Amino acid sequence: MARHYLHLHHDGRDRRWRATERSDIGAVHDEAIDGIRAVLRDQLSTFSRLDLSGRVEVIDEAGETVLVVPFVEAMQLPCARD
Repeated sequence: MARHYLHLHHDGRDRRWRATERSDIGAVHDEAIDGIRAVLRDQLSTFSRLDLSGRVEVIDEAGETVLVVPFVEAMQLPCARD
């Protein structure tokens, strides 16, 4: 299992958010999406707004960015058709 670090870039702040050990990058991506959704839920309940401009950067043990997950990717926003 590879260790990755999820860095949260949101609301003008950049911080190491959490470490994870997953078998593949797809599972790391899924964890980032789940985490983004939790942040957005908290934001919506606290401020009654959603700021989708954030992102999660996934960093490997060598310090290299291996994945960037924008907040908007965690949302499904269907458009109404006329």
